[in-house]
Amino acid sequence: MKVIVEILTGKVFSIQVDKDTTVADLKREIEAQEDLPNNRLILMFEGSLLNGNEAPLVEYGVGEGSHLFGAITYSSVQILQILQQNILM
Repeated sequence: MKVIVEILTGKVFSIQVDKDTTVADLKREIEAQEDLPNNRLILMFEGSLLNGNEAPLVEYGVGEGSHLFGAITYSSVQILQILQQNILM
């Protein structure tokens, strides 16, 4: 089945998955396709956080054509580093 993923930066893309694909599998596929770090990626579907990495997507109701939203998380240290880099530029 094909699912649509929209990253909060506005980038939208589709990914082909199987019915037994887990959340972790999808995160790895997003990393491979879009070069986003899967260990900092959070996914949401219909207002719910997909936080069970080993749970199949279908357990969350994800099906053909489902639209998922993703965001990258940052630690406070990473945010400070980004801010410092922007200030020094």
